[in-house]
Amino acid sequence: MVHNTHIRPDIQGLRAVAVLMVLSYHAGLPLPGGFTGVDAFFVISGFVITQLLLRDEQSSTPLRELLKRFYSRRVKRLAPALGLMVVAVTLASLVLESSWGEQARTARSAIASIAIFANLHLAFSATGYFALDSKTNPLLHVWSLSLEEQFYLVFPILILLLLRKSDLRRTRGILVSLLTISLVLSVIHSYGLWPLSQWSRASEVSFYSPWTRSWEFLCGSLVALIPHGIGNDRTIRRGSWVSVGGVGLLVASALLLEEATTFPGIAALLPVLGTSLIIAGCTGSDVNVIRQGLTSRWMGWIGDRSYSIYLWHWPFVVFGQRQFPEVDNVRLYATVISIIPATLSYSLLEMPWRRVPALTKNGFALLALTSMIIPAALAVTLERGDRTSRRNEVISSATELESENLKNCWGFDEVCLSNVSGANDEIVLVGDSHAGSLAFLLDDVAQSLGVVPSIATKLGCPVSRTPVAFYLYEISEAKLMTRDGCEEVLDEAVSWARTHQPRFILVALNSPLYLGSEALTQSFDLRVSCFLGPRGECDRSDLPEARVAQFGELLSSTLQDLAESTTHLVLVAPLPIQYRDPELFIESEGTRGTPRDAVTAIRQPVLPLYSLLETQIPNLRIWDPIDFLCTPVMCPDGDETGPYYTDNTHLSIHGASLLTGSLADFLRSLGP
Repeated sequence: MVHNTHIRPDIQGLRAVAVLMVLSYHAGLPLPGGFTGVDAFFVISGFVITQLLLRDEQSSTPLRELLKRFYSRRVKRLAPALGLMVVAVTLASLVLESSWGEQARTARSAIASIAIFANLHLAFSATGYFALDSKTNPLLHVWSLSLEEQFYLVFPILILLLLRKSDLRRTRGILVSLLTISLVLSVIHSYGLWPLSQWSRASEVSFYSPWTRSWEFLCGSLVALIPHGIGNDRTIRRGSWVSVGGVGLLVASALLLEEATTFPGIAALLPVLGTSLIIAGCTGSDVNVIRQGLTSRWMGWIGDRSYSIYLWHWPFVVFGQRQFPEVDNVRLYATVISIIPATLSYSLLEMPWRRVPALTKNGFALLALTSMIIPAALAVTLERGDRTSRRNEVISSATELESENLKNCWGFDEVCLSNVSGANDEIVLVGDSHAGSLAFLLDDVAQSLGVVPSIATKLGCPVSRTPVAFYLYEISEAKLMTRDGCEEVLDEAVSWARTHQPRFILVALNSPLYLGSEALTQSFDLRVSCFLGPRGECDRSDLPEARVAQFGELLSSTLQDLAESTTHLVLVAPLPIQYRDPELFIESEGTRGTPRDAVTAIRQPVLPLYSLLETQIPNLRIWDPIDFLCTPVMCPDGDETGPYYTDNTHLSIHGASLLTGSLADFLRSLGP
């Protein structure tokens, strides 16, 4: 039996399968390739839109009117629910996220989603989709919506022109050519092949961009343009086997693919071809076994609400995990709870707008106000309220040190050691990103002392030959962020120091982070760390005293090596750190900041260790910058001249400059 209804129950059921795959993946269920449900959505969209355009083309309506009607339907279908979700996430970000960059990130993602370029925004401004730090973005998932909307902008014009100017055979040929080009581009980007082998962001662009994903939509479109049988026994049997094969490919993609898989690339063929075969096999027959499963009542219920479910589930997962990181299965609970607002959004907003027969001028104005203007205005307000929006010196605009001696060096992650010959005329800065934030004052200090500056810094490296690993929220393999290769940088610095015998070696690092101090709650940082044992296992005691002792042994060993190669070894006490969350700030005389006693609590486990090391290593001295950045009551985040920090832990150029004179005086006091 041929179906003439505009809504196919099996397609709604397939939407349910796609969204359940995504939800299972994000909820932490054992479905490693569940993210490919998004690819299934792309194929479904290509099929449904092409069928819709084919029906419209059969009328004698002018092309302009057809396009107007199409875009009106898409806007009513997508914009209201998206706008409401963005408003909710923006308000939640104001309450739950840190004003040290998190709110600004969410705000920028919100603006990009409203302007339908969230995928391109993420492609060029974020780490990969599968990176754990990306998974703290509550609007990460809107990339797929922007990509779909970009397809909607271009494809209807193309397909309607082809249908009016060419026959179906030629139209299919052109679409196959476009599909092939897009697939080739996807493979080139995904695997970093020539001519993109030197482009560091090729894989990110491959995941997010319309030119590497269009082939997935076009596969669905071609299925809609394939002539189907009229439902005789032979075509029914053939369709059943085709759809069963498609299910096999889709299941394989969900079970076999994982985050480590290069994607989309060749791997995306599994979910795309699988979904295409399911649709093709189910077309034209009521008795297809796969079609019967897809048209069950519950699959239809989920499929009808799949768009709203997809919109709401991810913010709940992100915020739920952020607020309750210690709760087992918190992602699963958050996903289930998100069904409630999704259902309300579908019933009270999505469906009423879809029933509006046509958009009048007043209707369009109301839609634009509620779905675009209000969400965008709230996002702009959130971004401007973020504390990082005050920065007049951000890392991205001040990456290269401008001095002649440190020309083209990036202070935060760089080995930039001078080749000046002759002993005792140099100063070298060694450490992690906290040392890197001090690199901006190094040249001025060096000039006042008459020495040549060098730097050897790397992000997240605790000046230890024992590797360290970082985790998001809690220590588990599923939450692993990075295993930093720090030994090479340290070995290079030690070797250089032995050769050059610099007068000063300055060591700075974020020791409280590596210790996992009890004071370091999620109000300070979402990361936790541990040192790794000989087999790469996490070596971290539950006892704070044991962690301090372990860290002290590792740090002492390195400092002993460095002390043998310099006249003066200086260990910088931990920099004052700002709390992440707005409600934990205090305000004094118009300046906001973190209470000094809170900063002291963060540093407290480290300071006795530093003092002990000072007694054990004869030429080691401790320099503490806290009195030059903090008052007796608070540690401000800035003054009328500018902010002291680029985020809640790293000093800005202005903040570092406040320490220049005091550090130079301290080093001068140590003698020749």
